[in-house]
Amino acid sequence: MSEIIESCELERIQQRFITRTRALILLRLCLLAIAQFFIFEPIWATCVLIGIASSYWAATQSTWGRLWVFLTLNLDLAWQAYAISQTGYFHSPLIGTLPAMTLLFALLFHKPFVILPPLMLLPVLTSLDPEVPIKILALYSLLNACSIYLTNKILGEEESTSYQIWKLEQALKKQAVIEERHRISRDIHDGVGSILSALIMQAEHAGCLEIRDLAKEALQETRYAISLLRDELNLKHQIKSCVDLFSKRHFIRTDLKLSSDISNIPDRKALSILRILQESLTNIAKHAEASQVEIEASLEQNQFLLHIRDNGVGFDPQDIPRNHYGIRNIEERVRQMEGTFEMHSRSNLGTQIEIGASL
Repeated sequence: MSEIIESCELERIQQRFITRTRALILLRLCLLAIAQFFIFEPIWATCVLIGIASSYWAATQSTWGRLWVFLTLNLDLAWQAYAISQTGYFHSPLIGTLPAMTLLFALLFHKPFVILPPLMLLPVLTSLDPEVPIKILALYSLLNACSIYLTNKILGEEESTSYQIWKLEQALKKQAVIEERHRISRDIHDGVGSILSALIMQAEHAGCLEIRDLAKEALQETRYAISLLRDELNLKHQIKSCVDLFSKRHFIRTDLKLSSDISNIPDRKALSILRILQESLTNIAKHAEASQVEIEASLEQNQFLLHIRDNGVGFDPQDIPRNHYGIRNIEERVRQMEGTFEMHSRSNLGTQIEIGASL
């Protein structure tokens, strides 16, 4: 779940970067036009214009788009520095574009070292024009600092507000999903559950015990589905019910050992574990001819362990018919849980299954 949230957040940040980059294209074009008005350089203008146009498209590239936008911004900055140097340094009318360049970098990139290029331009121009008035230098330094501070403050508040809105949207979506799942569970309980309960009663009155037992199993499956929809699947309780039903139906003695902390296993994995146990017991009832089964479920160091042993006739694992899918289904479920599966069986020595799954 955390990976999904992180992916959504990264996508949101990337989309915001694309929007800002494209929105600031007009400002970059204006700065280019102003500089060209005072010093006409068609080669410079063409290079800068190509950089601005390409950054419009490159912003959508998640891998190298930001780097390209940063490089083209530095090209804009180099052009402004050249134009300022050619029109009088700090006496140039273009010196007022420096805070705008700082603003461009600060709006698109928030890391301090990325904003260094426009900040370093003042010291460079000062070294080239030693007669710069201290008041002018201080004024533009203050304007740069104000641009960075206000931008960071506004963007920080925007980030916080945007993130809170996004979290609220996710919470509302989650609540809507929960309410829908509860509605479906109520419909299943009131519809299918009621019909199965009535069928069980009628089968008992008619003496159709096999139909009654099948209806009870169907009702149990319905309860599993309802528990899963409501995030209320108690694995410990369900294992006990499953084993009791197996023992009573097939007259096989069952020894069950359960760890108390297995009730906290997430519902999806709990249902997979329950299905594995059901499949294993079904295989024992059909093929093992066993009189006793031992089942042990425990949780050790965030690892769920399930051991199932029977004293049946056993079999050769290499001789499983291709049209028998019980063991294969168990293996597939274990694989989906990224767990481990081991089976040991020999003729007349019973079968033992060991399953481990990380939680």
